[in-house]
Amino acid sequence: ACIVCDPATNVAVEALLEPLRKLLPSHAVPRFLRVVEKIATTGTLKHRKLDLAREGFGESVADPLWIGIPGRSHYQRLTRELRVELAGRT
Repeated sequence: ACIVCDPATNVAVEALLEPLRKLLPSHAVPRFLRVVEKIATTGTLKHRKLDLAREGFGESVADPLWIGIPGRSHYQRLTRELRVELAGRT
């Protein structure tokens, strides 16, 4: 999922996981959250979601990324160290 907000806004992304788990069915809770300042739109003002999906969650993504790890109660910032840790679990 993508959250659009002003970078100066102090959004507590880590605290969103539990409320989302209470509000949404388990399959609908976003595993990844991406915080962006703005999202590109088409000429008909539709969000360009496919571009975000193509970028995925690799290290080349400049926007802050958060991950909801099963068994944890909060989103965690996706860092290089966490990527290495998660890669070792597979």
